[in-house]
Amino acid sequence: MANPRFALPRRGRDLVQCTIAGLAIAANGVISVGSAYVSLTTSPFAANPATPGFVNQSVLRTKGLTESPEDQEINALNTTQRHMVTISDGFNLTLDIFLVNDTRDPNPLLTLIASYDYFLVQWAEGASGGSQEVCALYGKRGEFSTGTDGRGEQMASLQLGPCDPGIAQFTRTLQ
Repeated sequence: MANPRFALPRRGRDLVQCTIAGLAIAANGVISVGSAYVSLTTSPFAANPATPGFVNQSVLRTKGLTESPEDQEINALNTTQRHMVTISDGFNLTLDIFLVNDTRDPNPLLTLIASYDYFLVQWAEGASGGSQEVCALYGKRGEFSTGTDGRGEQMASLQLGPCDPGIAQFTRTLQ
């Protein structure tokens, strides 16, 4: 008789790194990364280890990226057929984190949204040198919530909506 076995869940590429930084906007509109920089994974980006205000305590639970085009009906006067045309495009990102009690700020997302309206989120998925995907998204602060999932997990959720930083709102690089 064979040993019993549990079916293992299918896993995609591991989320290697994820950070969020508040963006300071000068009077002339120039964007710069603010002083608060939060790692949402256990390993900070190597390029930013000495960033002031850097904390490394939160654990990312889920990350959801969606693309949201805005369409408008534009057609000739002599037709009854609808013709939807994309007039703007943008990306939304939802971050859900576990709130970790490790003597630091128990809710770093709440601290960030108290000081900033715009954010830069960077993440990397997959193995370096393999099929690694490195992404960056500029987003406008949206809905924020905290709570529990009913099993004792304290969580915070932040939704980031589209914005126009003057460059691509979302970038994706394969390495």
